Formats: sequence, C-alpha cells, structure tokens
Amino acid sequence: MMINYSLMTLNAELYCVADKTRRKPYLQGRLDAYCGVYSMVNAVHYLCGPLSSEQASALLIKLMGYLEPNQTAFKRLTNGTSLKEIVRAVDHCISRQYPIKKAKPFSRNKGVSIDDLWREISSFLATRKGIVILGMGGKHEHWSVVKKTTPTSLLLFDSVRLSRLSKHHCSTQETDETVHVLKPTHVLFLWVAQPGGSHE
Repeated sequence: MMINYSLMTLNAELYCVADKTRRKPYLQGRLDAYCGVYSMVNAVHYLCGPLSSEQASALLIKLMGYLEPNQTAFKRLTNGTSLKEIVRAVDHCISRQYPIKKAKPFSRNKGVSIDDLWREISSFLATRKGIVILGMGGKHEHWSVVKKTTPTSLLLFDSVRLSRLSKHHCSTQETDETVHVLKPTHVLFLWVAQPGGSHE
C-alpha cells in the first residue's frame, strides 16, 4: 500500500490554518486541577488579606509541601484535591498562622436540596461574615470560593475567573453537564475567629 505523504502534509497544513479566528487561548488553570489549593489561598486572601504576591506564593508552596506526601505534584495536576485534604491543610497550614475557624455543615448529610443549601450558605455568610469553599461537578469540576449570595446567585472569589453561579442552573443532584452540581458534603465554612475565641 502506497502512502500519499504529500496529501497528508497538505491536510495537516490546511488544519493548522483553518478557523484560527474562532480559537480561544486556554486560561491558566483550565488544564490542571490545582483549584482546591488555590481556593485555600484565595480564602486567606479574602478573609485576612490582602496578601502580597510573595505572601500568596509562600502560602501556596506551604500548602503544596504539606499535601505532597499524599500525592505528588504531578498526580495532583490531574487528580485534584479532596475535601479531607483541604480540611487537614486548613488545620495544619492556615489556622496555625491565621485566626481562621472552620465548619463542615453537611459532612454527614447527603440529602440536601438546593434550597436548603442556598439558605444555609446565605445564613452563614450573613452572620459570620466569612467565606465558603465549595466543591462542584457537572458543568465544572471545580473548587471555588463563595463570598456572597443573592436569592438567585452565588457570587464567587474564584481562581479561574468565574464570577457567579445562577441558582437556575444549579442543582444538588447529578443531572447532566449543562448544570452546576453543587455538592453539600463538599462545603467548608471559614471565618475569622474573634479575639479570645478557640479554634474548632
């Protein structure tokens, strides 16, 4: 069988020049799964900052160093970070340096409706003035930081420039990839402790 290399080269050249105007660059973070680590850095930056770039980098390195025994940086690039790892990293790397407390409101409750989740997050943010680290699936497999709620939206402080999630497009049930699946068991409340208070 004769292979027509000239035709293959021509097809490759046509592919490389076609539709360049429709292409968009990949943003930093789109091809890796470090969003869990960045969510912790952004939580500290929001609650106890502003952090300088040097301080943020130092915290990032500290977190990655603590998490390294569980997964190499290469594996974390694709596997991401679990809630258990985030909780432990907050205890070991963050709460020892910053006056930040934490709570897992739905750690043993999987049957939470989107209305229940919205209500609990809204109440916490209104009373504690904290932030929420939130794990999601569906349209985005991602860890983000919620800074505020409205009746119709979650407003984010996010590492990949997501600014808001519309409640209309959110669910706590696995549906399809067009919906943001918010995971109640992957919710972590963080807030600044009052002077003299104890860490949980």
